[in-house]
Amino acid sequence: MRGGNHVAVLLLVGGIPTSLGAQDTQQGVVDLGTLTLEAERRTDSLADVPIAVTVVDGRDIDEANIQDVQDLADKVPNFTLQTNASRTNPQYFIRGIGAVATVDPGAQQAVSTYIDGVYQPFASALVFDFADVDRVEVLRGPQGTLFGRNATAGAVNIFTRMPDATTGGFVKLGFGTENMREVAAVANFALPNNQGAARLSFLRSTQDGFIENALGDDLSAEDSAAIRARFLYTPTDRLTFDLILGAERIRDSGYAYVPVERTFDRRYDTPLDSIDDRDSENISLRTTYDFDGVRLTSITAWQRYDSLTENPQDILFGFPSEDLGFALSTEKEEGDSFSQEVLLQSTGDGPFEWTTGFFYESTDVEIDTGSRFTETSGFPFGFESTGNPTRNETEVFAIFADGSYQISDQLTLTLGARYTWESVDWSSSSVFNGTDVPGSKQSDSADFEAFTPRAVLEYQLNETTLLYGSLARGFKGGGFTTFNAGGPPTEFDPEFVQTFEVGAKYLSPDNRFFLGAAAFYNNWDDLQVFYLTTVDGVTQRLVSNAEAARSYGFELEASWRPSEQWALGGSVGYLNSDLTDVTNPLNGESLSGNRAPFSPEWTANLSAEYTTRLTSDAVLRLGTAVSYTSDYYFDVLNTQRQDDLVNLNLSAAVDGDGWSAGINVKNALDEDFYRWRFNSSGRDFAAAGEPLTAGVFFRAEF
Repeated sequence: MRGGNHVAVLLLVGGIPTSLGAQDTQQGVVDLGTLTLEAERRTDSLADVPIAVTVVDGRDIDEANIQDVQDLADKVPNFTLQTNASRTNPQYFIRGIGAVATVDPGAQQAVSTYIDGVYQPFASALVFDFADVDRVEVLRGPQGTLFGRNATAGAVNIFTRMPDATTGGFVKLGFGTENMREVAAVANFALPNNQGAARLSFLRSTQDGFIENALGDDLSAEDSAAIRARFLYTPTDRLTFDLILGAERIRDSGYAYVPVERTFDRRYDTPLDSIDDRDSENISLRTTYDFDGVRLTSITAWQRYDSLTENPQDILFGFPSEDLGFALSTEKEEGDSFSQEVLLQSTGDGPFEWTTGFFYESTDVEIDTGSRFTETSGFPFGFESTGNPTRNETEVFAIFADGSYQISDQLTLTLGARYTWESVDWSSSSVFNGTDVPGSKQSDSADFEAFTPRAVLEYQLNETTLLYGSLARGFKGGGFTTFNAGGPPTEFDPEFVQTFEVGAKYLSPDNRFFLGAAAFYNNWDDLQVFYLTTVDGVTQRLVSNAEAARSYGFELEASWRPSEQWALGGSVGYLNSDLTDVTNPLNGESLSGNRAPFSPEWTANLSAEYTTRLTSDAVLRLGTAVSYTSDYYFDVLNTQRQDDLVNLNLSAAVDGDGWSAGINVKNALDEDFYRWRFNSSGRDFAAAGEPLTAGVFFRAEF
């Protein structure tokens, strides 16, 4: 089939190359193995896929102590992840495209996230603990002709480990700084009559906060538990059922926002509790039936969550040097979603491969944001609470098709198209001191539809080199925000992006060196821009459309295995992301020429790992990884800035026969950085990121 070069490929881990475990190192073996992925809904090798994609496999996730997607951010070029208010509210950005903390509950993300093929519609549910992950794929560029939900920036695909016919598992214990404690356990066993298998996983993790609080519990503490059960049932050779049940519970203490000049004191004395709670449950069923030459797949999923975030925040009203006390910034959310996807794919060996299907999703989200003031806070005016409860109901239906035709042994043409219908029903009201504000209830609705095609031309230059070029159009639906509490809703339009990309992939004949390169140009129409500002002394949030914006850049990823002992890797990304025609709707000020938020000009990482055998059944691994992120802004006004950041991670481990033990150090240089920055009531506030952390682990298989 296309590419014609399905050979062993060197494994990229966002610039971190895979190491050899105790059972893998053999005399004379330097092949890093074959890596397959599903970036195009098919199993292909990394070197054969005409798309910019970074892959991290489960073994490297375990060895580098990667706990969630947040830990991946500095390992993928032109990929930024920030968390506003708490780690349960992540914001993904790829190549300068993302969604920033909109007040539209359930708003579509520019980067689609999938877990085992199921789209995750809730931003607060994207913190997925990597207890038993097989691999993660980060795709850059618009998606939609192959995946259930459309996306303008890219997709993050997380795949957990499949059950198999073996009986066994592992237990992992971890301990570290800030009283970090973690236990993970996985058990796998076959079902009766060899008709399937089951895999159960459990994770419990706690860590004290790194923000000292003399008047109460320390802030930024983490406390989470997750359980997952996966059942694979194959009654016939053609029919497979894959049932997944999962639940997660988070009881973090949340972030602390302080005036920016005090951020890195990492001290915040408040009698108020900081809360960051989230409960979620999910169930999905993937049914696959293989006809002769055609595969039918159905993915049915239901998800729900509820969350509560309360963060202490200094309150100043026109007093430049005197704090009047504390208030709690609050956010309550709950939502549920049902989705159904049906795929029909060719499985034959002919020159034409195709995929077609439809996707349906119904999502209902309620969110209440506001402030709570109590006697404890010392707030002088005696307010109890203000709030803005909002509900968003979204329905999406889409049909899509994608086909690749191998014109010759070297040339393949791919054409795809998607048509999406989306409806949004929105309602909101205002609450003051626990009472509904008369006349504040409001509602509105809107319908959107879009046609988003793509075309890819790939050329297999020789057995080692693939060249490709692609054109794609991305779409993100519109929605509503409120400019002033109790005022009329403000509708924002859909966002469109046209992307042109060219790339090349090279795999050396000896399978020791891999190089991937891509250059891209994005042109936005009606870019959705988030504004946070103060109007008549009240902080307001607004999403509005910019006339035009653009971004362009390139990415290089490489991995090299010069010998059995050494594994080297790295990546670099360049991004120029400009707002070419943007006017601030709040004051008419031109923002043209400003940089798009969360768009560092340079991202880079380098890694090295040395492996040596200690005994016949024990291997020592020593690893280091350093990443660089140039400065970027948190806001479209370009007033809230993060300086250049260097992050150094270190690791050492011993892998034995059925066991392993090691140590990991993150942020080894103890660099200060902001988790988030914003302006409220005329003053800049920020939350500090994590300082140096270290931990040890022990893993035993059974």
